[in-house]
Amino acid sequence: MSEMIFNSRSYFGGNCFSDLAKELKLNSCTHPLILTDRVIQNLESFSRVKKLLSDFNIAYSVFNDVDINISFKTCLVSLEKYSSEGCDSIICLGGTNVIDLAKVTGLLSSNPSITSASELTNSGLRNKVKIFAIPTNFDSGSITNTCFTVFDEITREYVVSANEEVVPYATFIDVSVFSASTIGEIALNGVKLLSEGIEAYLASDTNLVTSIFALNGISLIQASLLDCFNNPNDYIALEKLFQASYLIGLATPKDQASLIRLMTLEVNKKVEVNIHHFEAILLPHVLATLSEVYERKLLDIAILFGVDIYRFSPNQALEKFIALIENLLETLKIDKTVENVSLDDITIKEIAAEISTKLVNTAYKDKITTEKIISIYGETL
Repeated sequence: MSEMIFNSRSYFGGNCFSDLAKELKLNSCTHPLILTDRVIQNLESFSRVKKLLSDFNIAYSVFNDVDINISFKTCLVSLEKYSSEGCDSIICLGGTNVIDLAKVTGLLSSNPSITSASELTNSGLRNKVKIFAIPTNFDSGSITNTCFTVFDEITREYVVSANEEVVPYATFIDVSVFSASTIGEIALNGVKLLSEGIEAYLASDTNLVTSIFALNGISLIQASLLDCFNNPNDYIALEKLFQASYLIGLATPKDQASLIRLMTLEVNKKVEVNIHHFEAILLPHVLATLSEVYERKLLDIAILFGVDIYRFSPNQALEKFIALIENLLETLKIDKTVENVSLDDITIKEIAAEISTKLVNTAYKDKITTEKIISIYGETL
């Protein structure tokens, strides 16, 4: 048996976020908290959201102290802002970090007994706060999935969890608010999304619908990422990448935290580097280590990248697919130097091997339902 969780409303197309005011009114939301970051607060997209709310006489508060990696302390400060200013809903304008903050703020408001990050993994937590998501980037499927990540300052560990209650109530897929500042950011976000799409497909054994969502999301990335990288103003390619993030979020299993997130967070403990960059350079190596277990499914993905799997043996076809991924990273100028830390092939392979060991360690299966830290997909593991 499998189960899918959908958000209640989804809007697509240029300027579709203008329907946000209508949704707030329909849901009797009179004072939303706008969560965003310091960069986006200085962009036109933020001004447009504020003007929209003002035009409809909707009061609002703003919290912008959002870092790349959300900490539990930040979530508590966000909750204090939400509570002290009488907010009754959340608008998240930003990327994965902002959306994760909205999810956790909603959980904390609805479950006041929570006092530590580890308690966010408890079963049975409810969320009574309506979340309205306006993604400004296509960096993950968080706009439609159940996952979130929080850094626990006490244990110095990341809490990666999933809760169907935190899926945004309404999402607005509007490329007019796109805010990537560099082509490098476009490249890293695209590969991160591709990683999550591959993971979602590997996890979808019991549900044909989620398989279709995942494959279509991967196909959109394959067709559009280079176009967007070469021309950030190509709004047709941009829209396809935003749609890919939406589909991949729907394809993510509702009760499973992202293995891709866990991998990169584990790596970040070893080397203090940009997590998204690390995820990108690890991808070919992780695919190689998973190729034996997930041969058939990875061949399905290889077809989307133009590999003629009928001309070669499965091993040869997968080798060509992995080579294409490596070439993609090279074309996107994603190299092995991350924030002045140079990583040689041996180091990367060692890290990938360590990750793979964890993937096939059946002891982790006992932790899935209780800690929700890592998900091992498929009975073959």
